[in-house]
Formats: sequence, structure tokens, C-alpha cells
Amino acid sequence: MSSRSEKMRLLRDDFLELIKESECYLFMCRSDKLQSDRISNIKKFMKRLAEEKAVAIGSCDEGSANELLAYEYMLDAISNELQMYVALKSGSAGVAWSRLVDAQMASCHAVKSHSVAEYLEKIHIPRLIELERLLFPKQIFMSTGMIVDKSECSICGSDYGDCDHIKGHAYMGVLCARIVTKARVREVSFVEYPASKHCRVLSFVGDDGVRRDALSLDEVDEVDEVDEVDEVDEGE
Repeated sequence: MSSRSEKMRLLRDDFLELIKESECYLFMCRSDKLQSDRISNIKKFMKRLAEEKAVAIGSCDEGSANELLAYEYMLDAISNELQMYVALKSGSAGVAWSRLVDAQMASCHAVKSHSVAEYLEKIHIPRLIELERLLFPKQIFMSTGMIVDKSECSICGSDYGDCDHIKGHAYMGVLCARIVTKARVREVSFVEYPASKHCRVLSFVGDDGVRRDALSLDEVDEVDEVDEVDEVDEGE
């Protein structure tokens, strides 16, 4: 067995062990300190994955690069779920919602990246959807209707459609996305199934005339309405 193959085997073993250890903390009742420590451990391992993926890319080993991309997304999903629990216990409902949505998105990206993550479709993703139903009130989502005049491929920078890359497919350790660079907004609609669950109504004015947060029901000022979003849903 080559040194490269042996290194990947050891990395897979360590990855699976980290997943197994981390799943023990995916419960609301776990200590937020232990969950925060687990998040730190995941971040350290993510650096190791990034370094190994860079080696795979440098060697033009697309199979390994895409497999490692799936590992990154899988760990990102677990990290975001842990952050959701920590945020809920600190009273940060909006942040907790964003972390749950990020966990759902990362899980879907992992499935698109490599077949090693296919099992998430039957177990992990349905579980995250159920957590959304159990931990949060039903949200009102929005979607923007627009005419796209120009868009680019995130892989090669060409006009999207002029190249052979397909959005949502992994190429050498990166998911392809269609980047809209010029568009005309036509309307904003309320929808049941949005492209992004980050796009939601953040607050409402009740019968008492008080504006309240859509998650916590705390009284809020309109200028304070901010929903934390860290990354764009690439690959969609």
C-alpha cells in the first residue's frame, strides 16, 4: 500500500472515530461547555482535512478531494448542530435557527460531494428536519422572484451554461455553484418551501401593537432585526 493510500486510510479511521464521539453530544441536555469543547475539536480536525484536500488537489486526485469535501461538510453539519444547542441554551433563538439551517445545508452538500455521505439522506437529514419541527415554531418563509441577466460558473468563471460544469456537482474538492452577477427583482413572495430557510419573517406586530421576535416572542425594535448568516448556499 502506498504512503498516500495509507495516509487516507488513517484519516478515514480518525474521521469516523470523531463522528462517533461527537454524536454523543448531539442532545439538548448535554453540557454546553462540553459541546463547545467538541466544536473546538471539530475545527482542529477540519484544518487537517483542508491540508489533506490541498494535497489531493495538487495531485489531481479528484476522487479523494471530493471525498474529503464530503467529510468537511459532514463535520460542519455536526458543528452547526452543536452550536444550535449552545445558542438555544443561551437564549439566542435567531442564531440557533441559523445554525440549524446551516447544518441542514451542510448535510445536503455532503451528499452531493461524494457517495460516502449518501447515508445522510436516510438518517441524518430527516433527523435535522424533525429537530426543526420539535425545537422551533413554524416559520413564514419568503422567496425572491427575479430575472437573471448574467451569471457565472463558480468553478471556471465562464458564463454559466457555456461550460460543462453543473451546479451542485463536485469538481476537484469544490461544489459548483451558479453565481448571479446581474438580475432584476420582480417580486417577493411568501412560500412554504423556500430556496433558503434563512429567508424568513424575523418579527411581527401583534394585536397589542408590540413588535415581537418570530422565534422567541421577545419585544424587538425593527432596526434590531438581524438574522445571522455565515455562508451562501453554494451548489444550489
